[in-house]
Amino acid sequence: MDRYAIAVFLSEARRQATHAEFAASDIAQAVKNDNHDRLWYSIHSLLIALGNLSKLTWPTKKGDADRGVTLRALLHVPEDSSLQGRQFRNDWEHYDERLDEWAKTPRTTPDPNDFIGPTSQFPEATLFLRAYDPETQTLSFRGEVLELAPILPIVDRMRQVADEYGYEAASGALDLGKVERVVKAKGGEIEARKSSTWPA
Repeated sequence: MDRYAIAVFLSEARRQATHAEFAASDIAQAVKNDNHDRLWYSIHSLLIALGNLSKLTWPTKKGDADRGVTLRALLHVPEDSSLQGRQFRNDWEHYDERLDEWAKTPRTTPDPNDFIGPTSQFPEATLFLRAYDPETQTLSFRGEVLELAPILPIVDRMRQVADEYGYEAASGALDLGKVERVVKAKGGEIEARKSSTWPA
């Protein structure tokens, strides 16, 4: 990618990271105010921003793979980051389809919905349609779990790095040789992980 393309992609990454941080702050405030509607709204906003960051750094089209590698290298995104997964974002985005699947499932009692609190106290926690544990920052959907705590520091770092590199790219001061070296190192890491020679 040339400097201008890098600047545009980094600008969008910074924007989505900022949106994610806004949403995370809103979640904490909603929990504090015991505002359940605001909480679920903010969780949805956070998942959308995380999904967009995921698509920027792990493109859905194979032809854009180089762009993904470049952005992950520049933004210091670990290859094993849970940011790569988009299942939770898809669950929220296609909630009607998930409800259709749930409605077809045999059950004797209604499933608990939109629970807020520690699900560990329930032996049948997988029955919850949606649940959020404020203490552990853990989101669950029908037994699937997403831990937000490990993701948010990565998002914060992405925003800071995007600010730094984005300014350099936009001003024409970005060293493309440095970009090439960083991307090459990331490519080496990816190959090492594939061959199982990367340290655990």
